[in-house]
Amino acid sequence: MAWNAFGGQRSIKRQQERTALGGPESLETRQLLSVSQPPVVAIIDSGIDVAHPYLAANIWTNPGEVAGNGVDDDRNGYVDDLHGWNFVDNTANVQDGYGHGTHVAGIVAAAGTAGVSTAGIGWNVSLMALKFQDNTGLGFTGAAIAGIQYATMMRRDFGVNVVAINVSWGGTTGTSTMLQEAIRAAGDAGITFVAAAGNSGANNDAVARYPSGYDLPNVIAVAATGWDGALAGFSNYGATTVDLGAPGAAIYSTLPGGRYGHLSGTSQAAPQVSGAVARLAAAKPGITVAEVRTALFATVDKLPSLAGRVATNGRLNVFAALASVGDTSLAAPTPVVTPPVEPVVVAPPVVKPPIGVVQTAGLTRVTGWAFSERAGASPIQVRIVINGQVIGEYTARLYRPGLRRSLGSVHHGYGIALRRAMFQRGWNELRVEAFDPASGQSTLIGVRAIRRVV
Repeated sequence: MAWNAFGGQRSIKRQQERTALGGPESLETRQLLSVSQPPVVAIIDSGIDVAHPYLAANIWTNPGEVAGNGVDDDRNGYVDDLHGWNFVDNTANVQDGYGHGTHVAGIVAAAGTAGVSTAGIGWNVSLMALKFQDNTGLGFTGAAIAGIQYATMMRRDFGVNVVAINVSWGGTTGTSTMLQEAIRAAGDAGITFVAAAGNSGANNDAVARYPSGYDLPNVIAVAATGWDGALAGFSNYGATTVDLGAPGAAIYSTLPGGRYGHLSGTSQAAPQVSGAVARLAAAKPGITVAEVRTALFATVDKLPSLAGRVATNGRLNVFAALASVGDTSLAAPTPVVTPPVEPVVVAPPVVKPPIGVVQTAGLTRVTGWAFSERAGASPIQVRIVINGQVIGEYTARLYRPGLRRSLGSVHHGYGIALRRAMFQRGWNELRVEAFDPASGQSTLIGVRAIRRVV
């Protein structure tokens, strides 16, 4: 229950202390301070590469903190929280060691610059990095709740203009009252909560998925559409539980280490909506959550392929949404994406259990495990990709069938020997994908940078 302190009694005590020190004395004052600032989108994910050349300029900086002095200058309970907070290690280091959060962040607010064919939807928006997943993509509900409460506190109590929280993760393992109430409190503070619908090709009306499935007025659930505007084959849907679609196939965005790459999934669709929320907030300072929803939902492109699949029957149209609040500028840079030869479908990281983990030992072996959402003990194929080249597919055998009862999944393990000749000298990108022959679904379960010295 320690997470509750971030938004409970400690928050009240800190507010009393700030008032005594001459800080914001009323809710109205804090709200005025908030809307006068550029919009901020909180990315609750695996962290962000804050030094990435096309993200660095848009990383949120806490105006109340002095970097690296070891003091909680703004008295919010977090020491040196310059760009957000790491709820995995309880430190100020929000660096992304997994890659998912950086890719999501770039879709929201990568800076559009000549020579790079990508720009975020809200390229002049600030990104608050709230790391709740470790460097294998594993995160837990308590850390996610703490991240939501941090974003809410910074808007409500410190006047930071957090307009959206993006969560490109979720699962079907059950609901959490504490998570639901944290999301509700964010909405009460004026924050739109944008969530990925999921990548199982499933009907969320039939089997609820959270947090996108919480029936709260500030939650927007997002499906993914493909190149033709149709619902992507991997995307979850729901006539009542999913609100709208957004592009999510082979989206080109930022990756750690100053790199770029294509990823697919509702993880990539959700941040497009979060970026649109930020653009609306910039166009109409003080816009309410209800007004944001109206602007987005009333202006979608109605598509036959989405009829009966999402509540609005349509796909996000950013410019139409902006025009509905009086912004008719069409000079904005838009993301330019090139379809890869073989698009990769990336499942959003789940809160618990994780989708998978990859461990590498030098250049000799890759080991790990993967979950299958279907019942049964059939093998899962593991695909190894090095520097974009498919090396081969290998069989991951059933390892712990008992996890089906406790986690709703079957545990498959693998151990694959790698030859040095597979890698070029210098840095290499190793990708591991799980391919389920029964469903035909390919899932990225790990990315690692491998360096060959000799």
